[in-house]
Order: sequence, then structure tokens, then C-alpha cells
Amino acid sequence: MFVREVLKPNGSVSIRIVESLRLGNKVVQKMVRSLGQYKDPKEIEVIKKTAEQLIVEIENNRNPVLSIFDPSDFHAVKKRKQKLSETETPEA
Repeated sequence: MFVREVLKPNGSVSIRIVESLRLGNKVVQKMVRSLGQYKDPKEIEVIKKTAEQLIVEIENNRNPVLSIFDPSDFHAVKKRKQKLSETETPEA
């Protein structure tokens, strides 16, 4: 799942939570939740952060982790990307 920004003709930005699904040989994207349309850049950033937290909640409902762990350690997109980049070693 990821957060998508869609620019609308009226100048506002629509914020959506989207997931990619494979149907046969095609990959389609399904909108999980729409978080509305916004014009203010500061407001857009706040909503995007809220959407990231919502993704963690949705993923934790689908695939719960033990209560002794923090769900954001397993389901947060940014943390997963950071961990992947930390484990990559530069080729010499």
C-alpha cells in the first residue's frame, strides 16, 4: 500500500491510499481509501502523514503482529525502505 496524490483540474490534490494487485498478467491498482481533496501544501503534508499511519493500522488489521511489538516496525512504508537501504552494500 502507498499514498497517491492526484492533481485535480480545479487545482486541488486528492489524497488516496492505494494498493497494487496482480490479476493474471496485469497489475491493477485498487483504491483502499480516499482522504479528500486539499489545496494547502501544509495541509497536504499533514494528511499524507496521517495516511501513512492509517496504512499501518490497515496492514495490522490484515496481518496482526504480536502485542509486544510495535506494528509500525513491521508495516510502515518508510521504515521498510530505510531498512532495505541500510542492508544494501555498495559494490566495489
